[in-house]
Amino acid sequence: MTIKCPICGSVLLAKRIDNGITINRIELNGEITELSNESNGYDEIICSKNKNHVIPNDLQLKILDII
Repeated sequence: MTIKCPICGSVLLAKRIDNGITINRIELNGEITELSNESNGYDEIICSKNKNHVIPNDLQLKILDII
């Protein structure tokens, strides 16, 4: 599956709208552990050229898995 707008072929934008808090612990060796994530937000996948283009759910889920 190619990651592009299925309508016009443009690149997609992934937006995270959030009003929560995330706390990460960063170890001396650079390892990161998420300690807390209290999120009241949501993700939005949109076409970079036209936000009214419908992005199929399976493509949105694939993108969310990547990011």
